[in-house]
Amino acid sequence: MAHLAARSIFIAHDRRDAAHARALADAITAAGGAPWLDATHLDYGDPIGEGIIAGLRGATLVAALITRAPDRQSWCLPEEVARAIDRLRETGLGRVVPVLYDAAPPDALPYGLYRLKALPVARDTWAAAAAELVRVAGGAPRPIDEPPPTDVPRAHVAALTAWLDDVAHRFDDVPGLTPTASGRCLSTLFVRLDQRALDGGGREALMGRGLRGPGRPLDDLLRADPKGRWTLQGDPGAGKTTQLRHLAMDRAREALAELESGRLGPARVPIFAALSVLDLRLSARPDADAVTVAVEDHAARALTRHPAAALEAALRWAITAGKALVLLDGFDEVRPESVAAVRAHIALIERRCAETCLVVTSRRFGYVSPNDQFGELEILPLSPTRQRELLAHWDLPAARVDGIMAQVAGRPALQEMAGNPFVLTLMALLARESDAPLPTRRVALYRAVLGLLVRGRLGGAPGPARTGLGPDDLRIALGELALALLQDHAGPWTADELDHHLRGLPATGPLFESLDDVPLALEADTGLLVALDRRFDRRRTGWRFLHRSLMECLAAEALHRRGDAAARKFAVRLAGGKWYAPWTWGRDEQVGRWAEVYCHLAAMMREPQVFLRGIAEVHPRLAMRALMSLDAVPVADLLGDEIDLRAADLALVRLLIEAVPDRAALARAFVRLAEANRQNGEALALIAAGLVAIGREDTLPAVARAVGGWARLGVPQAAWAEIPAGEYVMGSPDDEEWRFDWEGPQRRVRLDGFEMGTTPVTQALYAVVTGRNPSRFTGDGRRPVEQVSWDDAVAFCAALGVLQERHVRLPTEAEWEYACRAGTTTATYAGPLRILGANNAPALDAIAWYGGNSGSEHPEAYDASSLVEPQYAHKRAASQRVGQKRPNGWGLYDMLGNVWEWCQDEVHVVEAPAPGEAPLVPPAGPAAGSDRVIRGGAWDSDARWCRSAFRNWGAPGGRDVGLGFRLVRAPRAPRP
Repeated sequence: MAHLAARSIFIAHDRRDAAHARALADAITAAGGAPWLDATHLDYGDPIGEGIIAGLRGATLVAALITRAPDRQSWCLPEEVARAIDRLRETGLGRVVPVLYDAAPPDALPYGLYRLKALPVARDTWAAAAAELVRVAGGAPRPIDEPPPTDVPRAHVAALTAWLDDVAHRFDDVPGLTPTASGRCLSTLFVRLDQRALDGGGREALMGRGLRGPGRPLDDLLRADPKGRWTLQGDPGAGKTTQLRHLAMDRAREALAELESGRLGPARVPIFAALSVLDLRLSARPDADAVTVAVEDHAARALTRHPAAALEAALRWAITAGKALVLLDGFDEVRPESVAAVRAHIALIERRCAETCLVVTSRRFGYVSPNDQFGELEILPLSPTRQRELLAHWDLPAARVDGIMAQVAGRPALQEMAGNPFVLTLMALLARESDAPLPTRRVALYRAVLGLLVRGRLGGAPGPARTGLGPDDLRIALGELALALLQDHAGPWTADELDHHLRGLPATGPLFESLDDVPLALEADTGLLVALDRRFDRRRTGWRFLHRSLMECLAAEALHRRGDAAARKFAVRLAGGKWYAPWTWGRDEQVGRWAEVYCHLAAMMREPQVFLRGIAEVHPRLAMRALMSLDAVPVADLLGDEIDLRAADLALVRLLIEAVPDRAALARAFVRLAEANRQNGEALALIAAGLVAIGREDTLPAVARAVGGWARLGVPQAAWAEIPAGEYVMGSPDDEEWRFDWEGPQRRVRLDGFEMGTTPVTQALYAVVTGRNPSRFTGDGRRPVEQVSWDDAVAFCAALGVLQERHVRLPTEAEWEYACRAGTTTATYAGPLRILGANNAPALDAIAWYGGNSGSEHPEAYDASSLVEPQYAHKRAASQRVGQKRPNGWGLYDMLGNVWEWCQDEVHVVEAPAPGEAPLVPPAGPAAGSDRVIRGGAWDSDARWCRSAFRNWGAPGGRDVGLGFRLVRAPRAPRP
């Protein structure tokens, strides 16, 4: 690749902009510059990633070509380019210039380029742009990112000090069910890093700091990645808000200490905002953001030591300088009709705050990522050690703590409940009041604690009742209030709003006519309604329920008092009335807002199945979620007619896998689910994937017969193929046509038997196991998953292995080639490969999707004009559904073409075998770096790359639209 060193302007572009990129390159050449285009300057057979890195190393400037094509809304850098830009020192790259073609708006700039001055280009006027690029490339290079200032401007010191002092103490007195010490205990809950798409360099830095593993404290991860974007997910009561509050306090105290020297470290200034409040602010003020919400909250609590304008200016400086940590709480609490707007606004914040760490919390059910720049974190359940630690903060006798732990250990339902910090806190409250065994159902636990609270037992002996109401009347009033507020917004609410709602409820209004301040009275009598900040005038601060889960239980009680018919009518209104809006997430995601209410309600019913049957008629997903919440999932109901399963989707399949431990019963339920969805191809692919995920592939033939054939399932005849033990000659012979040197020398390899997936991992299977689909070519779960890194693939193998109770992994390179050849010695498993043109090899047509035959009408398909000499003329190309081409002799499909497949190995240098050397098991050699092997070619590959011996490689964090993987697992031990 020596020819690359002379190039000076690297043109980065989306494949569909190839024609525009060539026009710009021609203009640069005419202006005396030296452009570099991967489509033109990569030799056939050059590893793509290595070629692009070499091109970047020889460049003094990158021209990032950005258009606004009709079929998309944004553009993103190719993974190799983004990774190289992150490694400026390694590449020697000087500067990046975004080139906005045909008046592409600035908000089309991809992630990481927002701060750069763009060069607009009108239609077909490339000459002026080329001249400017050549001029810039000829000057002295300067860094892409100027280092952020380290000194705090004097004008902001006073305002920042006031802000940090407030945050450092704001949450000390936050009302809650946990004592201060136990709240501090919850500030270090462990989180699990999901294998999500992060910037290549940033991801590798995180992994290099040892953050891969079962769990780490949130603060550790944020310190390792001070510019990261994260969503923090957890079940109700998992500790999401507690995490953010303590994180804000800790960072504020650190920043106060640092301000004495006039300097701040990264991500030190916390900006905490509830997304439910941002939702309300956006309704009145479209330009509101987290800063304005935080500043308004600061002013509302009478913190007037500094003008709001000065404080806002200081916080915006902190964001720009990379000194801020933006914490957005409660994505799931946003009103349904506002979710699309808030989601777009989070994306806007993410773009504007390029130097700032950003964390968004949400419940898991109904979760959708704000955008694809966010990594995903999940709060892990409390370990038994942490459970004991939390219980100890309640001053329970050691014997009582031991008794609770023993009771929990003996009941699986209690084990799950005790892993939740809020639920365990409720257990501690009841244990402090009574020596009786703890309730084994969550709703019973909640209702028992509510009984304590309405009697004033939270803080000790009850005082005189300010409301003049008895506990039963108070509970009715609070239930009606909770139901009314949930229909309005998620809070916090003003004292005037609470007064209005309570006085206006027919069931409770007359009870409070004589009170001057209803919220203060309810706070004094129960502690269930609390002011957010007790240091200031409570008429000017926000109010909330002690915990949202208790509020939802109270609302369920209110619906329960109305009777089954009224509750069902309410569900009808929920499905089609004012609380449902046709926004982009779709109807099913509305379940997330009311799921807990209906879960509690179902558990309160004497005959919940009868009630849920009626709910299922108007909202099947809501009924299914509530059914899953019962003590023991009545699988018989899943197999009968009580619940309509025609609304099968990814969430339902995952929910069934999680909730039904009896795999045989679950398999029968999946068969019935398939029969109910025989006309829904996408649902069938998910159901088949669910059976594979739980290791019940033996049920697939029955499903195929029920739905009209295997072709609808994305599993061609079998999910796994038995690969026999044996020896073979690995690599290509010296006389194989189109051979590359790194495919040899040949050597004999001996391997044990194993099982291999008959197809690449499909989008359906990946989604069922992980809950997401990162692919570009979505819409058919039978296509192979793509845009997955080696790290993603390894994490998937671990997750699938847990579901199947088998060891699942990626194949070694030796296993992959052995399985691909299936006993053959020719260039492909179908015989020799005669190539008539770069993308024209008739022998491949029967066995592989490659650049010559992968034409597609998929809306995200790529412009195929850069594919040279195709076998069939096609304007656009994409991946294809698995299992359509002829398999090899061992029943493996798509081993060549469709998507490249990750292997387990680091890429290694192959050594020539010594004369008479025994077969290698498996081949070994000195490591040549951290890159991992990829094999097989892809839907856009040249014909010569789709050979059994061709080797390629990529960085473990790399992703591409032609990059997927296949699975291997050890065969089951023979039965005695």
